[in-house]
Amino acid sequence: DKKSLDYIKKRFFTKHIDWADEKEYRFLSTKDEGEIFLSIKESLQAVYLGLLFNKNYIRSIERLVDCDIIRLDLFNGDYCLTRDYK
Repeated sequence: DKKSLDYIKKRFFTKHIDWADEKEYRFLSTKDEGEIFLSIKESLQAVYLGLLFNKNYIRSIERLVDCDIIRLDLFNGDYCLTRDYK
């Protein structure tokens, strides 16, 4: 019904204005066919890791994606982006 469809659109296909400039695709399956795997390996240009990202997970990220992995870091009190995350 229309009320359910409106809820689904709002819940799954509306993004916050803070993320308006990001390009993304969202997929929604309405069939109960078990797990669905969608590879993102060739879809990303870069993955940005935050200051609190646990370095123990970097190898897992590397196996999932084929793109730059960039970490936000602090250097002499200033924020910087670095590819030296190891």
